[in-house]
Amino acid sequence: FPDSYAIVIDANEGWLAENPDRAKKFVQALQRGYQFAADNPDAAAQDLIDANPGAFNDEKLVFDSQRMLADQFMKDPNGRVGTQTVEQWSANSRFLYRSGLLNGPDGKPLTTEPDWSTYFTDDYLANP
Repeated sequence: FPDSYAIVIDANEGWLAENPDRAKKFVQALQRGYQFAADNPDAAAQDLIDANPGAFNDEKLVFDSQRMLADQFMKDPNGRVGTQTVEQWSANSRFLYRSGLLNGPDGKPLTTEPDWSTYFTDDYLANP
């Protein structure tokens, strides 16, 4: 299986067209939180533990997990979180399409591969 995004924010295109500033503020606030977690994995792990007292049987696992995520998955090559590329997006999507796992509105498998570049945008992210 190709890598895929674990965190995706979906939005209604009509709402986005009517509320671009609200959407941008929300996405950028979320981006700041993830950037903090990627840049400060131990502090982020401790925040998660503090916000959920008693929820974790193995707190060391929370720290180890966040360090691994921050090191290997959360940042793009420039150290930013939230960015996507058509190559990354297409790898998993194309796998699902070629495996016959994507259906159209009629419930039948898609017969034409979608243009994956239309399925995401980085337009709402903060600029470095």
